[in-house]
Amino acid sequence: MTARRLPRRIFIVIPAVAGFFLVLFAIFTIWAADTLGPIATIGDHVAPDDYTIIDGNLVFAPQGDPKSVGIVLYPGAKVEPLSYGAYALGLAQDGYLVCILDVAFHLAIFDADKAEDFIALHPEIGSWYVGGHSMGGVAAAMYADDHRESVDGLILLGSYPAGSNDLSEADLDVLSIYAEFDGLTLLSDIEASRALLPADATFEMITGGNHAGFGLYGAQAGDGTAEISALAQQTWMILSTLAFLEQSGSSAD
Repeated sequence: MTARRLPRRIFIVIPAVAGFFLVLFAIFTIWAADTLGPIATIGDHVAPDDYTIIDGNLVFAPQGDPKSVGIVLYPGAKVEPLSYGAYALGLAQDGYLVCILDVAFHLAIFDADKAEDFIALHPEIGSWYVGGHSMGGVAAAMYADDHRESVDGLILLGSYPAGSNDLSEADLDVLSIYAEFDGLTLLSDIEASRALLPADATFEMITGGNHAGFGLYGAQAGDGTAEISALAQQTWMILSTLAFLEQSGSSAD
């Protein structure tokens, strides 16, 4: 009995399909590499010695009287981590350990569990908060949902959880900061997100702010026009976050 030969067209179709997916992956990689920010003057706000780079992540050590609290931030889609350096530095200057993650393909949704690696490096930290901007906030909410036993709080910056991450019954301190003229995360999105977050979640709107103002990376397509500077929005974010952390009781050593 002779073995049946595979149709000749199989040897044509398989390489063609493989080549098609390789082309798609190459296009995706090029698209993902076209990142936003940081602005050219970022050095005026965040100096190289303000942070260290560990496994690609930007780590801001606590200054002054250090607190036993860590904050892990996920960047927005295709936004360079250093774009959030001013925000991270402002928190670190008040005693918090802050890490801005370097995520795969610059898309946090593909690397939602990455906070776990950094958290594991710091057993001395007693309380952990995860947060992020835009898609980064979606990833942070995913992580918080999957690690409720080890995460104490969630900080959303122009962001909200995915519908599959219902945190309404979670024992989490939650801060949602949103912007009046955000053209990408709409006010209606924020309002709808309330049902997915604990009833005592804190919501604060930045009057005059927009989506790109949550970082220092310049303008973003589809965004609204801000009526305050990005630096003013950064200051607002820092003060709001510090007040939230203080109120939640996380600042205890």
